[in-house]
Amino acid sequence: GKHARDFIHVRVVKEIMPNLVKFFQTLELVVKDKDMARTLSARESKRILEKMINGLWDLLALLDLSPIESDQLIQIIVANLSGTLNAPEIRCKLEPRRSLDCNILDLKLGALEV
Repeated sequence: GKHARDFIHVRVVKEIMPNLVKFFQTLELVVKDKDMARTLSARESKRILEKMINGLWDLLALLDLSPIESDQLIQIIVANLSGTLNAPEIRCKLEPRRSLDCNILDLKLGALEV
């Protein structure tokens, strides 16, 4: 039970999360590239990014990630949305499942408002 959960947690944090972060960043680059703005690739990247953002809260809750582990992913989400939305609009769009993630999000959005 506990050993299997710890094993999965470590594998996800060390092997999957870095690749997930890179994938988020790649999608973000495609979405923000003005030359690609009207391409199918950009539209699909935006759609995938939105679905991943919505599913990310469930992943963070399921894995019970620490604040340090969650912070980087939440920063990418906020950075992605801050190009088109202001802090209150981002807050309305995102629905973290855990209070920990909600607090991190509030800190990130507070920094945007300054």
